[in-house]
Amino acid sequence: RNFAMAIQALGMTSAMIFILCRRTPIQFRMLVGASAGAAVGLLFGTFTIAPHLSPSVVKLLFASVWVNFGIMTLHKNKEICALDRVPRMRKVSDTAIAVLAGLLGGIINSIIGVGIEMVLYTILVLRYRCDLKAAVPTAVSMGAIASLMGIGLHALIGDIGIEVYYNWLACGPIVVFGAPFGAFLVSVIPRLRTLYFVSALCLLQFAWTLSQVAPQTGEWIFVALSLIGANASFHWLYRLGLTRPADLPEAGS
Repeated sequence: RNFAMAIQALGMTSAMIFILCRRTPIQFRMLVGASAGAAVGLLFGTFTIAPHLSPSVVKLLFASVWVNFGIMTLHKNKEICALDRVPRMRKVSDTAIAVLAGLLGGIINSIIGVGIEMVLYTILVLRYRCDLKAAVPTAVSMGAIASLMGIGLHALIGDIGIEVYYNWLACGPIVVFGAPFGAFLVSVIPRLRTLYFVSALCLLQFAWTLSQVAPQTGEWIFVALSLIGANASFHWLYRLGLTRPADLPEAGS
């Protein structure tokens, strides 16, 4: 968790600076609301949830979060890539959704170090039918902000181990240039192929984690419930996005 926050605070922030310098469109109101929720979620999760979870549950939660994302992307990839609208977020309800997304994502980040970017991306794409050209940069920016807040919190707590620092030094030179380069590649490589590749990675890491952890009965139940719950939530957001398109005017090209 701490290493994920530390390396993303460098890589994601580097990518966010690249995105802002290119004047790539982002959903600023959603970003602000989610950042406020993330601050609360990080504090709550760090002090009330994370200390009571075993390492195997944390690993399975990480794998489950991303395999759910992979399954959703595989199932809706063509439809997601065809989205071409950038909705205006002007309602109070939009801000409330952003805060709740940040709260949930902040709790997830406090346990596994990542996840808030996936939560915000999913809401933007499924609920708001947002074009990936705005949804992806917004999610990347949210990941950067949450990682900076998270690693700052753990620096204050003083629980960042020396091995995290050494690993961060080893990987830092790669991600500080690799993350912006990845953001550039995403803008030029066809979306469909990129998301299929990411989805395949999500499924592979899930299978690898299961083989390494060797879950017990209770952990298998946890994995099954997380898969059912996440995919039910994705379906609900998707149906909501289909049935309420009228309040989402396009911002124009």
